[in-house]
Amino acid sequence: MGDAPRVLIADADPFAREAIRRALGDQYDVILCEDGETALAEARRQPPDLVILDLLLPKLDGVQLLRQLKNDPLTENVPVLVFTGLLAEELSQVAGADAFLSKPLRRSAFLAKVQELLQKTNLR
Repeated sequence: MGDAPRVLIADADPFAREAIRRALGDQYDVILCEDGETALAEARRQPPDLVILDLLLPKLDGVQLLRQLKNDPLTENVPVLVFTGLLAEELSQVAGADAFLSKPLRRSAFLAKVQELLQKTNLR
């Protein structure tokens, strides 16, 4: 897709992945991953401009994925949006995320947060 921002979505739920992809529309190069191991491999293969992840992932959960992304020189500066249905007190143990949004998807708030994080990427 050329110069379109690359957004990696890691969510075990196929309906959630598709809802996020649809919300983003056609202006993004979207990579869909159903588990943490696949997401990590994709991020290392070609670092995205933004990672959107749920914490409840098989093989490598979202917290582990986040830690590995932030500890890898290839992906340490990629902003991560944690998009999950977990409660706020469960999120307190998640360090390193650039932003949090709770499910269900509210399109306008979601897109505003995506744009904000991508702008931070461009400033780096």
